[in-house]
Amino acid sequence: MIIFRTGSIVAISVGVCVAVWVHYSNIQWRRSEAYLEKCEEFLEKAYITFSKKIDALGRPPNNRMVWLNTARLLQTSIDLSRKITDQSHKESYIEIEQYWRGLFYDLIISNQDSFPESYFSASAEKFLVHGAGDQEPLAELSLVSIYKFVRWPEHANDPLLKLSKFTDSEIKKLKTFGPRGLGTLMNEVNNIRRKQP
Repeated sequence: MIIFRTGSIVAISVGVCVAVWVHYSNIQWRRSEAYLEKCEEFLEKAYITFSKKIDALGRPPNNRMVWLNTARLLQTSIDLSRKITDQSHKESYIEIEQYWRGLFYDLIISNQDSFPESYFSASAEKFLVHGAGDQEPLAELSLVSIYKFVRWPEHANDPLLKLSKFTDSEIKKLKTFGPRGLGTLMNEVNNIRRKQP
């Protein structure tokens, strides 16, 4: 006959609770990791869809379905990112999203002079109502989705703001060990800054 003491029962109960909590935490962590991986996958698919047939001016095709599919993939990633529970995964998603945002930015904003009104629709009237023979305008909601994704979020922290500008000793090292051109330039920049009020 086995006799349990009260202390033993409490210790066993605590041990079981800890084991259950650890198991549950591991399941939650793996689920969060799976969401992170899927989010990154959808961002990559969105970019591949958008950049597959770049024209001579470096623009994605002005094809309604390309823009809609890209927007849907972006939104799916954004929606899934809300299900990420682990803090390290959330922080990773922000960095992953910033990476893809930069690539989309290069296609759209840095090339913005290559996007006349006619790229998006034959005219404002045709944007609202178009006929069978007309160029199909890009869907407004796809434009909204992609435009909002490309813009730097107002609440985002820029990791570069944690840095300070080159110090005089760093500039001296640049001028000595290289890149020397950068060291010379930054030395001149600092001289100009010192003369400014």
